[in-house]
Amino acid sequence: MILRISILLAFLAAFSSCLVHPKTSFTEQSRPTAPDYSQPEAWAALPDRIDSADWTPAPDLPDLQAEAEADVFFLHPTIYIGRKGERDWNGPVDDPGLNERTDNSTMKYQASIFNGTARVYAPRYRQAHFHSYFVRGFRLRPARFRPGLRGRQARL
Repeated sequence: MILRISILLAFLAAFSSCLVHPKTSFTEQSRPTAPDYSQPEAWAALPDRIDSADWTPAPDLPDLQAEAEADVFFLHPTIYIGRKGERDWNGPVDDPGLNERTDNSTMKYQASIFNGTARVYAPRYRQAHFHSYFVRGFRLRPARFRPGLRGRQARL
C-alpha cells in the first residue's frame, strides 16, 4: 500500500510541473552575462572539491576521482520548472534553489555514476524552462554552414 501511494505521489509531482509555466509569451530575449567558468561557483561538480557528484550508493563503492586517468564533462538535463508567477524562460545560473535541486537530483543520481572511473566536471548553465519544449508557433532560425567563412560568420 505504501509503495502504491509513493508511486502515485511521484507521478503527481512529476506531472504537476507541466502546469507551471512562465507568465509571458515566449520571445527572444537578450542574453544575460555568461557564467565565469574560471570560478568554482560556476560548476555543479569539480573533481577537487566535495559535491553531489561524489556520492556513492554503498560504502564499498568508493569515489575514485583522485586516481582516475580520464575526465567526464557531464551536461545534466534541464530540470528548471520555475515558480508560479515567474516570467523567466531560462533559469538563472546563480539561483540557489535551482542549484540545490540540480545538485540533489541529477548530480547525485546521474553524474555520480562516473566517479568510480573518471574525474567529473559539470558546469552550471542557463537551463531552459521545462515548458519551453512545448511552445507552439515559435520557429527558431536554422543554423546554416557557409563554406569559406570563419568563426561567428560561419554559424549565421
